[in-house]
Amino acid sequence: SYAGPTSTTANPRGVIRDLKGAVNDARAMQAILINRFQFQPDRIDTLFDQKATREGILNALQKLLNDSEANDVAVFFYAGHGSQVKNSLSKEPDQKDETIVPADAWKPGSKDIRDKELAVLYNAFLDKGVNLTVINDCCHSGSLSRGPQPPPVYRFTEDASYDAKDGSDPTPPETRIDKNFLIISAAQSDELAQEQPS
Repeated sequence: SYAGPTSTTANPRGVIRDLKGAVNDARAMQAILINRFQFQPDRIDTLFDQKATREGILNALQKLLNDSEANDVAVFFYAGHGSQVKNSLSKEPDQKDETIVPADAWKPGSKDIRDKELAVLYNAFLDKGVNLTVINDCCHSGSLSRGPQPPPVYRFTEDASYDAKDGSDPTPPETRIDKNFLIISAAQSDELAQEQPS
């Protein structure tokens, strides 16, 4: 949930619409991991609604990394808004980083989690020999459509209103053919993903 005291008030990036299906999607993924893939329930961490802050997400990923050993299987599933942020030092032609939008993004000064930040973390998993799967159910994330039934709610929010000014160029984890990394995304980097009533 992105609902907060200013979630319906104009801010530099505009209104961040609440999503109705993200928690259900995460619960469904949790059930699949337990029932189909035999993950132990006590080995699955979840961050719902206002617990899915920038700090909360990054800390949970770091904890997963710290707790993982070589040949472990680690899964990171994100359902929520995706966006972009200007990066004037980026080598990419559009000078934008793709982001996931944490639940506290409506707070002044709060920042999205950029793809370059995530790539550094993902590479740390691979360096440890962990088999990592990442599933992003948000806009600007990869390629997959959610279906044609209207009225959709886009898993998108306006671009973040700051310049990341990050010239780093981490190795894209998906190019590391020597490691086990799988990423599944709901939309191309320039596409929107939809949330449909079900």
